[in-house]
Amino acid sequence: MVVAGFLRLVTHSRVFKDPDRVNDVIAYPDAIVETPGVELNLYGSEWAARRNTLLRLTERGNLITDAWIAAAVQSLSENLLTFDQDFARLQSSRDLTLLSNI
Repeated sequence: MVVAGFLRLVTHSRVFKDPDRVNDVIAYPDAIVETPGVELNLYGSEWAARRNTLLRLTERGNLITDAWIAAAVQSLSENLLTFDQDFARLQSSRDLTLLSNI
């Protein structure tokens, strides 16, 4: 889902005036997945966690996708590595590593 969301955004004409083509940006997630220690997990059974997270939110929109990602990470007992500060509201600190743009 994360890869699909990334590709959806960078190729979307309403997000970018001159969006990239999938063929041009597919190398980025490929490079991440090929990094030693990185594994692309298959879709999990995160609906229950996603549903509960969505019910707790007071905002919608972009946070719905974030909630799905957070629930998937939780259901897989993994750690989320992201620049997106919104995940601090959705993910426990032990399951989240927030990066910063310096």
